[in-house]
Amino acid sequence: MSTQKKRNYSELINRLKNTQNNSVQIFTLDHIKYSNNKYPFQKIILGGPNPRRALISAGIHGDEPAGIETICSFLENSRYKAHLDQWEITILPCINPYGFENDTRENHENKDLNRLFKAHNPPREVQFAKSIFKPSYFDMTIELH
Repeated sequence: MSTQKKRNYSELINRLKNTQNNSVQIFTLDHIKYSNNKYPFQKIILGGPNPRRALISAGIHGDEPAGIETICSFLENSRYKAHLDQWEITILPCINPYGFENDTRENHENKDLNRLFKAHNPPREVQFAKSIFKPSYFDMTIELH
C-alpha cells in the first residue's frame, strides 16, 4: 500500500461542509481510525421527510474518485433543490477515506470493501454504511462507482 497521500480527505470534508445550509445536513456517524489517523465517516441528508427516499454513495474504491467529485458538484451547484419537494436524499460521500487519500482500491487493512457487505464481521467502513439501512429503507439506491 502507498504511504504517500494523493488526495486530502480533510479538504474533502471542508468542501462538503461549505455546502451546508437549511437543506443540507451533515452528520458524522463515527470515525475510521488507524495508526495516528482519524477519518470522520460522513452522512449527508438533503431535504426533510418525504415519501420517496434515495441513497447515493461513492468512494468505496479510493482509486475511483469521480463519484466523490460528482457528489461535491451536485451539492456545490445545488442541483438537488429541484427534487426536494418529493425526495429525501441520503448521501454517503466517501465510504473509503483511506483509499481516497492514498489512491488505492482497498482500505487501510488492504481489504476491498465492495466485496465485504455480506461478511460476518466486515470492516468498520462497511458497518457504518450498512447502519443506515437498519432504521431506513430507500426507494432507490445509486452507487457512484
